[in-house]
Amino acid sequence: MKMNDYTIRLEKAEEERDVENLVRESFWNVYRPGYLEHYVLHCLRKDSAFIPELDFVMTVKG
Repeated sequence: MKMNDYTIRLEKAEEERDVENLVRESFWNVYRPGYLEHYVLHCLRKDSAFIPELDFVMTVKG
């Protein structure tokens, strides 16, 4: 992957569910049967300590 093949940007509100699904699929049965990591992400977003200005995603072109 070259440097120009991806973009790092702030996550949009409408992408939250897609990001949670990606995390769920990524960690499915990795550390234990099932998954929990996507729920942790969901809870973190609702916490008062969450800083939306630091919530980045990486998108890949093509």
